[in-house]
Amino acid sequence: MRIAVVYHLPNPGGITRFTHALIDGLLASGGEIAVDYYVSERLLREDRVPRFADGAAVRSIAILDPDVIDSPIDEPGVATVGRTSPVHWVSGRLASHRLLHTAVRALYLVARAATWRIIGRHPGKPWYKFTLPRDVVAALGTYDVVYFPFPYYIQPTAIGAPVVATFHDLNHKYFRANFGRAIRGALERQLRFWTGRADAAVVSTRFVESDLLRYYPGAAGRTSVVYVAPYSIAPMSEATRLEALARFGLRDAEFLLYPSNHSHHKNLVGLVKAADLMKRWDGHLPFPIVFTGFGTDGLGTGKWPAFAALDEFLASSSLDLGVDVRGLGFVSDEEVDALTRSARIVVSTSLYEAGCGPALDAWKFGVPVAFSNIPPFVEQLEALGVEARMFDPRDPEDIARVLEQALSDREGSLAMAERSRKAIAGYGWERAAQGYLRIFSEAIEHHRAKGARR
Repeated sequence: MRIAVVYHLPNPGGITRFTHALIDGLLASGGEIAVDYYVSERLLREDRVPRFADGAAVRSIAILDPDVIDSPIDEPGVATVGRTSPVHWVSGRLASHRLLHTAVRALYLVARAATWRIIGRHPGKPWYKFTLPRDVVAALGTYDVVYFPFPYYIQPTAIGAPVVATFHDLNHKYFRANFGRAIRGALERQLRFWTGRADAAVVSTRFVESDLLRYYPGAAGRTSVVYVAPYSIAPMSEATRLEALARFGLRDAEFLLYPSNHSHHKNLVGLVKAADLMKRWDGHLPFPIVFTGFGTDGLGTGKWPAFAALDEFLASSSLDLGVDVRGLGFVSDEEVDALTRSARIVVSTSLYEAGCGPALDAWKFGVPVAFSNIPPFVEQLEALGVEARMFDPRDPEDIARVLEQALSDREGSLAMAERSRKAIAGYGWERAAQGYLRIFSEAIEHHRAKGARR
């Protein structure tokens, strides 16, 4: 089977880890599998694409939309805060006045077209309207199946081959503050297209499947659940792990880790408020809270609007920024793996996710987990046979109580972690890839049947 994997964004974050782990699983799954990886030119140029398990079976091909003028990796805040131009602002205020709204928009379009003609070139477009180059689209039509691990922020495209896409979550439906109006509008159009176009849609939990069918019923009858395996797939020496700890000034098993970012739904403020309570109750915080991910090095600086409430709380709390709470910002895959292996507890206070990636890696390494009692996290426990201490993410007192219990009952926490390590050992990317290969075959059949009906 010839598979084209298409990932256009330059972000070296969670989706990239997911994509690379899945490709590794596909290559190791047996059978005649050949993968061509159409990947962001920037990820390839900056050497953020790994040497896969079987280098002879995968070829990396750079893709670039030259009209894109900005990038979420350059300005992480663009993705979560968004921008509203004066025209969009006026247009929004006039939305209820149909004639005025139509007139203003027509005037704007005429003026924009005239400007482009005068300056002699297209002024460019934002990263969330990425368009696949024509030569790439033509090439994709020759594959047995085309797989999009993240069909978000990519413009509708007519592809002549069977298409499979993974829809990770519908964050934009619940946390509008994570996105500007223009981003939400583009994303809505894109997802309506891709959920309708995909010959098969993959989700990582039944929770996301119900969400997807609620908002995009066009995917009905073509969705499948494949649970995500631990993202960490690269071996690591003990020396490498200890070097990473030393680099960040951390000590083995003497910190709590939350791999996250500056998005609102990550609910960093919930964990910080819990830490403040723990320090007030006991007179000290036994172990610091460490955050990783884009933007987290801006804690307490006022840089990120998503951290406004958190920064305000930190300023009046009992916590010492840099001592009790530390934000490391974006770290490499190797570094987050080292930190995960070394944490006393891996924590997630998220309000909404498709599943908990940090917990998957913690379970693999035998590290205790404490996380939100939200449906997709609970579903992971049931489906994978793993264990975690759970709390209400909207209740700092409950978070603090559960964390104190996890810390004081160290023996019990380690026993839960060891049982989880054994349970998840049987679910790796080779097994997840088998699920994807089955779905790829179903998509091929669906595409053929669709063509026969025309």
